[in-house]
Parts: sequence; structure tokens; C-alpha cells
Amino acid sequence: MRARAAALLLLGAPALFAQPGSDQRAYLELFVNDVSRDTVLVYLRGAETPDDALVAVDDLEKGGLRGLRGTRELHDGREYVSLRSLAPEIEFRFDPQALAVRIVAQPGLLEATAIDLRPVVRPPGMVLHRDTSAFLNYSVTADGHGTLSGAGEVGASFRGNLGFTGFSVLPDHSVVRGLSYFLVDDPGEMRRVQVGDAIGLSSELGGTAQLSGISVTREFSLDPYFVRQPLPKLSGAILTPSTLDVYMNGVLLRQQQIAPGPFEVRNLPVGSGVGQVSYVVRDAFGRTQEFASPYYSASGVLADGISEYGYHLGFRRIGFGEESLHYGPPELLARHRFGIGDKITLGYRFESALQRSDGTSLLASGGPTFALALPVGELDLDAAASADGATTGAAGALSYTVFTRRLSVGASVRGMTPGYSNLATPAAADRPLLQLRGAVGAPLLPRVNVVLEGQLNSMRDTGLSSALTVRSDVHISNTLSLSLSVSRLRSPGVGPEWLAFATLMYSFGSSTTGDLGGSAGSHAGTATAGVQKSLPLGEGWGYQLRSTFDRDQPTSGLGQVQYQGPYGSYVASYDRIGGGDGATATAAGSLVLVGGNWMASRPVQEGFALIQVPGLEGVRGFLNNQEIGRTDGGGNLLIPALQPYYGNRLRIGDADIPIDYQIGAIEKVVATTARGGALVSFDVQRVTSVKGLIRVELDGRTTVPAFGELTLDARLKSPLGAEGQFWFGNLGAGAHAAEVEFREGTCRFALTVPNDAGASVNLGTISCRGGRVASAQ
Repeated sequence: MRARAAALLLLGAPALFAQPGSDQRAYLELFVNDVSRDTVLVYLRGAETPDDALVAVDDLEKGGLRGLRGTRELHDGREYVSLRSLAPEIEFRFDPQALAVRIVAQPGLLEATAIDLRPVVRPPGMVLHRDTSAFLNYSVTADGHGTLSGAGEVGASFRGNLGFTGFSVLPDHSVVRGLSYFLVDDPGEMRRVQVGDAIGLSSELGGTAQLSGISVTREFSLDPYFVRQPLPKLSGAILTPSTLDVYMNGVLLRQQQIAPGPFEVRNLPVGSGVGQVSYVVRDAFGRTQEFASPYYSASGVLADGISEYGYHLGFRRIGFGEESLHYGPPELLARHRFGIGDKITLGYRFESALQRSDGTSLLASGGPTFALALPVGELDLDAAASADGATTGAAGALSYTVFTRRLSVGASVRGMTPGYSNLATPAAADRPLLQLRGAVGAPLLPRVNVVLEGQLNSMRDTGLSSALTVRSDVHISNTLSLSLSVSRLRSPGVGPEWLAFATLMYSFGSSTTGDLGGSAGSHAGTATAGVQKSLPLGEGWGYQLRSTFDRDQPTSGLGQVQYQGPYGSYVASYDRIGGGDGATATAAGSLVLVGGNWMASRPVQEGFALIQVPGLEGVRGFLNNQEIGRTDGGGNLLIPALQPYYGNRLRIGDADIPIDYQIGAIEKVVATTARGGALVSFDVQRVTSVKGLIRVELDGRTTVPAFGELTLDARLKSPLGAEGQFWFGNLGAGAHAAEVEFREGTCRFALTVPNDAGASVNLGTISCRGGRVASAQ
């Protein structure tokens, strides 16, 4: 391109410079702040030495310039702007040696560069599956007296919507319904609509309720990659191409080349509390500029424009776990919070119910909520008023928290009048008229952390209680740690009581840990010892052994063995408490339907996936690099523990696949809906070396398509020899659409490779018969 520009300029230059006062047309290389953009047509203006240049506006915009004004002219139907008229924001220079026009623009006219450093990034290629699926989880428990009990869960997912119910079988063989609901999730809006049983949550001064009705909530878990709280950001501007280094608390987070212009680094991955973010910019000449700024990240504050809500309306579920269809009066629970700027979050809550007590009375409770991110720390304030029939009340709560690398502090005060009420606390119930809580934690030494906690409750009916605790965690080594605590407790009408705990923990590796501990108090003392091995993510064993020695009670102990297999999980335990012996055994499993395939499995938890490696047994399957199991005789493996809406990495062991198979992708990033299933097939095909001879039946005679070409499935090609020979090195079993092109025309037929062909097969002579031959034109 530069050679072309030189030729155009040099050929036209004598004539152009021979016409003083006229515009000189030339194709020049356009540089914007030392970055080559393109070769563009330029009108150079000036009597002898050009002192102005006209460049097309769209060429400048393509070069990254924005918001241009200046003097405009039309040439050949295109709008040009005078570079001289753009001063002082833009400076330019004609470089006849390099055949270029060089522009230096102020950062405000350049395209901005945005760098997103959010803590968790959606994996590329992630696929959200909404496959039709169903599951039945079951559990059966028997004790040493022959008593049986059980539990079950049934769920079905269609287009990402979930119908679910749980149940329990009590020792008297009665069946009690658990939670039953139908979910409709909208991941794009992070909104969940739940019809049926739901648990409504509120704020600090509110209550909770288990309702059967309808709920609409904002669920951030529907998009685990969404950033809901304000995170620090950095911004700046540069005039030349530079290298940007971004630091958080002195640790390098990102190094990146950036173009001239404004830049912004967003969503710096910081933890809660105080810290410092900074950047260093180095240009091509070694010049640097530095910037540092402290920050405080408040976990309870929402980012600007983000809202969080929950609206629940239904009938109170009574006797959960004991009764199936016992409901109370209708109740309403609502909460909503809004992020305003990056410092303030405002909200409200409201609760209402028909309380049945000596007739029917109306309960109403609600008030505003407020969260503020301070330069150091976070402040939360709630206020409320209530009416429970004729009884009214009010309440307020204030809390302050601050976290630094060397200190964490939290303090709160909550007070309420004697008649304040909410859904969880009716006016007649006892409650703390004043509650004070506080905690201070700090690392005294590199391996020693100390926390001081205190709480004071002034109850309306029972009086004053308090607790003061000092805890310390000592990391002696990478495998050995010690936990210590001392507490002073005081209950209404009882003198102060002291309690002390100590636990020494050791990690043996391979998910096995052991511990020794003891406690001493004003009235009792115990010693404990135990060793346990946790279950693996896939198949394997786990166990727990524990003994407790009490100076006033018989020795107690627990022994438990667990096995997690491909089709279920099993637990057998023996315990001795208070001189009595007990034993239980539990078997749990699941029947799963996904993609039209029924599978037996251990209980599915959240999401699940059926891996298919067609026809291959014994291929290992991995979830996030953890081995889960091996495929069965049909090439299937069920993975029962996927995180919904999260990018789960499913992989197969390519080393387990025979050498005569062709392997496509061995890893896929899969997301499921809530308790939904995904059918994940891996492209693994057996390939065979295939050879043979082709004959064409043409006009009643057999023709050898010598030196023609055989094409399979419109993509695989083999030349034909003098005798019509063909050869394919990696051909899958089954029928293939075949086409022979030869001197006398084209013939189409189906070429079939047997399923049991082995590594190589000679198909012999294959005829393409009449009626399928198109004569050459």
C-alpha cells in the first residue's frame, strides 16, 4: 500500500507543485498519535510548503477520532475537514519522506479503551442446556431396632422450568409432603417466579415465613458472572501507545498494551474492606506516569442502578415436616433495595398477615433500609413500625463494619419497643428490647489470628444475658493448626459461667484429618478425639471415628463408614451415647431421565449431566478436572453434581479411547438450569481404512471410471486408479453419500462401511448402476 501511495504521489507531484495555490491530491499513510491507521486520500493545501491538509471525516473516524468539528468541504461527494481548523485539539504534520500525514490528538478526541477485570468471567463457549429431564431421589434408613424410614424428591424440568416436590416416610409409615413448587427462571433478568411453597426472607428487623403461594424474587445466582456490588475502577489518558500495569495492594493484576486515548479499568477484583489500587503507564520512550487511589469495598451496597427484591404472597405452611396440608392465614412479605450511585443503597420492607389469636387481627410491619459505603467502612441503618391488632411498636437497627488487611471491626445496636412485631415475632412473644453486638479481629503474628466477640441482650420478659468470647487460630504449619477460645456467659438469674475450648487439628493428606480437643467449664469438662476422611467428588470411600470423654458421663463414641458409588451412596454408623448403643444404615440413590435415557445414579444435587461417548465403555469422565467415573457399556456416564447456571467443565479421558477412533472436542463447558439435566455428547467415531474398486453400469455395459474421483459426503475425496481403485484413511462406519466423477459423466450411490469392519476393510468391487448416471456435457 505504501508503494502504491508513493507512486501516486511521485507521479502527480510535478504537475501539482507546478500549480501554486491549488490543492494537491495524494494518497498518504495516516498516523494518529504514532499509530498507523490506513492509507487515505489527502488534499494538501499551501503555496509552496503545505500548511493545511484536508482529510475525509469518515477516514478520521475510522482512525479512532471522535467529536470532530472544524471547517468542512465537499470533494467528490465526500465530506472533508481542514486539519488546521481543528487546532489546538489536533496538531498535524506532513511527512514527505515517509509519505504520511501525522496527527497528534488530545485524549478527549480519541476512542476510549475499556478493560474489564471482573473476578469471574463467563467461559467462552459456555452452553446453557434446557434439556427435558427428570429425577427421583430416594433414601431408606434402618436402625438397630428394625425401624424403617425414608425420604424422596421428585423433579421434572421442561424448557428450563422446574416442577419439584419432596416427601418423607416416617417410622409409622405415614408419608408427609415436604416442599412443592414450580419454578420459572429468567436468567437474563435474574428473576425467579416460584409457585407453591417458598421461604420468604426479610431484613434485620423483619421476619421469615414459609408460604404456599407465589413468589417473585431477584436471584443473582441465575447469572453467577454478574457483578452486583460496586467495584473500584481506574481511569486515565495517554497520547502514545503504551503499556499499562494495574496493581491491587502492590500485586500485579494485569499488564496490557493500550492505544492512545482515554482508558478505564473496570471491576477490579477486590475483596471486602480497605485497600489501594494503582497503575503505571510506560510509553514507547520509557516515560512513565503513576496513579494510586485507596478504596473501600462494601459488600452490602449495590452498584448503581442494580436492584434486589423479593415479593411473597401466600398461606403460611404450618407443621412442616409433620403435616402435609395444614395452612394458616394469608401473609405478605415484600422487600426491595436499590443502588443509587456507588455509595448508597436504599430500600424498604413490608410484612402483613392475619394473626389468629382470640379472633382475627391484622399484623402490619415495615420500614426503610439504608446502606452507605463510607471512605472507611460500611454503615447500615434500618427503621420499622408495626401494628399487631391494637398493639403498636417501633424498632431500629444500626451497624458499622470495617475490614482492613490488619484489622476487622464490627459493631451493631438494635432496639425495639415492647410491642414491636413482625411475621416471626408476634407482639406477645419475648424479644430483646436492646441488643448490642461487637467483634474485633486482628492477626497478631503471621500465623496467629485473634478475635474478640461480645453480645448483650436485654430481654423484655426474661431479663439480661451476655456473652464475651476470645478466639484464636494458630497455624503452626501447613498441616497443623490449633484453635483456642475462652468465653464468659451470663444468663438471667444465673451467675457468670466460664467455658474454654481447645482443638488441635492435623491434615494427613488425601482428604484425611485428625483432631484432639477438650473443653472445661464451671460445671463440666470433656475431651474428644477423632479422625475423618471426606468423600471424594466422584466414587470412593469416606469414614469418621470419634470418641468423647466426659468426667460426669459414660464415654460416648461414633463410628461411620460411607461409600459413594456409581449408582448410590451408602452410610453405616454405630454410636454409643449415655451408655446406650445405636446403629443405622442408609442407602440413597436416584433414577434420572435425560435425553430419553433412564439412568441409575447416586442422588443428584443441583444440576446433572449425562455424558455420552457412543459405544465406548470405560472412558473416564471429569468434572472441573476431578474424575467422576467411567462410562458404562452403552458409553454413558451420569455426573450428578453440576452447579446450575455456572460453566461446568466436562471432559473425557482421550487416553481411554482406542487408537482407531477419531476424537473431536474432549472438553465442553456446560451450564444447566436449577436441578435440570444436560445431555452432553462427545464426537467420537470409529474410523476405518477403506479400499475397493468402482464400476459404473452405463447403457447396459460395465465401465471402469479410470482416473476419475470419488467423493463421500461432499467433503472426503479419493482419486481413482486405472482399475477404479479408491482408498480412504479414516472413514466412519455406516452409509455415506458417494459420487463418482469420470470421463463419461457422474454417478451417485451409497457406500456402506460395516460396523464391525475393524481397523481396515476391503469392500471389493462396488457397482454404481444405471439410472443414476448423468452424462458429461
